[in-house]
This record gives sequence, C-alpha cells and structure tokens, in this order.
Amino acid sequence: SITISNSAVQAGFYMTRARILDHMGKEAMQVLEDHCKEADFPDLPDDEAVQQPSLFELLMLKACIHQNLEQYDKAVTIYFDKLLPTLDERNQGDNWNIYRIYCRAARCAFKLGEHENCIKRCNIVLNFHRHVEEIYECKALSLRALGKLDEAIETMNVAIIYETPGDDKNTARLVKMYQELCDLRATKEIQATQ
Repeated sequence: SITISNSAVQAGFYMTRARILDHMGKEAMQVLEDHCKEADFPDLPDDEAVQQPSLFELLMLKACIHQNLEQYDKAVTIYFDKLLPTLDERNQGDNWNIYRIYCRAARCAFKLGEHENCIKRCNIVLNFHRHVEEIYECKALSLRALGKLDEAIETMNVAIIYETPGDDKNTARLVKMYQELCDLRATKEIQATQ
C-alpha cells in the first residue's frame, strides 16, 4: 500500500474544501475518499504541525459534505457519534465546536422533518450564542410545522428585536418571515370563524 505524505493529505483536504465552496459535493467526497484517510490525521495537531488539519477538522468536513449532498442522516451520525464524544463542554476551546455541531445538526433535523429535535438543538445553540439569525428561522419553521404558530411568531419577534440590530439586510429577511407567520395565523383565525 502507498503511504500518502503529509503534503498530499493536506492538499487533498484543502482541495476538498475548495470543491465544497464551489458546490461540488460529490467531487469533494471523492477527493476525501481518495486522499484523506482518517488514520493520516492526528487527533489534535501538535505545536509543530499547526498547519496540518486534525481528524476533527476532517470529520467536520465530511459531515458538511454529507449535509450539502442532502445526506442528513450521515451528517448527523458523524456529528453525534464521532465528533461530540471528542469534546469537553468544560473546555472553553471546545465550546465553539459544540456550538458549530449543534447549529449544523439543527439544520439537518429540520431537513429530516424531525422538528422536535430541531427545536431542542436550536435551543442549545441559542443558549450558547444568541446572535444566530438562521437558527431562529430554523426553530420558527419547525414550530410552524408542529402547528405552534404563536411560538414561531414569538421566536421571530425575539430574533428581530434583539438579535439583528444594525443589520438591515438580515432584519428585512427576518421581518418578512415574521410577517408571513403573522399572516398565516390571521388566515387560520379567519378560517376558524367561518
């Protein structure tokens, strides 16, 4: 068997990242499969190998590719079975990665129609970091799917009032979604009286 040099592993890793940015998920996964074996990556890079991606980064990249390819079950398996067990929530440095994993897992849960799981994961993210507009949207859409319009509207209200000050583009998007939810609630109320 051929041993891949560190430079080849790094090149494969970074080629994969570039392909993801170019929305070439299948090609990115093929590069990973061909050039980036998990055994070639250190659990954590040592001080001399700061530039070498770690196994954690490789697994995050694989999960991201699966997510981009709409293979949400595979992505969630990597997030929860391979990545989260390696992290310690008491370690401040790991907290950022825990947050990233739950953000991505919330989106996967929404896409899989697992709305209760999506809401739980969104709440974990929002307890960690409140300024994540798209997580509010994901949570509100899951609440709407569960028929909890009032909670969905309140979620978007919080997002608008507290989370996007000075960000006109995101505020406009959130206000639009908030208004759509309010309109839906009004339509349902009218239908209920007829």
